[in-house]
Amino acid sequence: MEEQLPTPLIEIIQLNLYLSSITIVLALVSLFFILKFKDDFSWTKFSIVGFTIIICSFVISIFLWSFWTTKVDIMFGPLNLPFLIPVTLFIGIYSKFAKTKRI
Repeated sequence: MEEQLPTPLIEIIQLNLYLSSITIVLALVSLFFILKFKDDFSWTKFSIVGFTIIICSFVISIFLWSFWTTKVDIMFGPLNLPFLIPVTLFIGIYSKFAKTKRI
């Protein structure tokens, strides 16, 4: 039997991006609707906030995935749980503290 080599970091990043693709799309759609309902939508703001939330959630999901020791599978249907947890927290915090435009 061959010795199993450790998985390179680039392969873990690619796999995490692949598994999180549907979660990323749903996160961006929900961020779009949050910004629309707060009457504070602009494409630059959406791009900056979306990119920041996705990158921060991705980094945290890599750490969560490396320490995932529960018997629960990391995939909940098409959703990647280690990515879903931080993205839900970040979007919730952003929607709580985002300002609403006044007319």
